[in-house]
Amino acid sequence: MKTETIKEPVAFTLQSRSNKGTEKLVKVSFADLRYTSLGTIWIATAPDGEKVGTHEEIATLVYKSVEGVAVLFETMETPNDAQNPADLVSEKVLRWYEFA
Repeated sequence: MKTETIKEPVAFTLQSRSNKGTEKLVKVSFADLRYTSLGTIWIATAPDGEKVGTHEEIATLVYKSVEGVAVLFETMETPNDAQNPADLVSEKVLRWYEFA
């Protein structure tokens, strides 16, 4: 008899990084999405306390039903040449994840 393993894919991965080359990954599965509460936030913050030359990602569960969930993603970057850490570039995307 042959045995096969079928692994559920990751729903999404958040990534952060800094000028120091340090990277942080946060993986979220469909099971996480299915069983977590509305308003849950996943964060991949820039490591090492860096304020300039960073990339950070945040995901927030903003809607949930038996059919799926809506997750709001925010990507924030501070350019290497930023004079002030407040010179943040931000982008938001809303994604729908449908359950099987």
